[in-house]
Amino acid sequence: MRWPSSRRVMWVSGIAWVVSWFCLGLEIFYWHHVTKTLHLNPPRVPPGYPKPQPGQFLLSVLAGSALAPVVFLGAAIVARAATHGSADERA
Repeated sequence: MRWPSSRRVMWVSGIAWVVSWFCLGLEIFYWHHVTKTLHLNPPRVPPGYPKPQPGQFLLSVLAGSALAPVVFLGAAIVARAATHGSADERA
């Protein structure tokens, strides 16, 4: 199995980062499911109904907002180390 290049990982994680923050902005400012301080803000329900839980979309947006930058920075560090490592071998 061939590992993906760090450049490709950086592109994919960077795009995922932007999309997740765009969706998080929709959750905050359009749908109002999340407050500006990133607390969950479920809609009010009548008494006797179960308490609403965050759905898969919201959980994946929150996870993507947190994990995509970590993957992006990790791939950037690996790419930089590989570039500097090959320059040291040439000298």
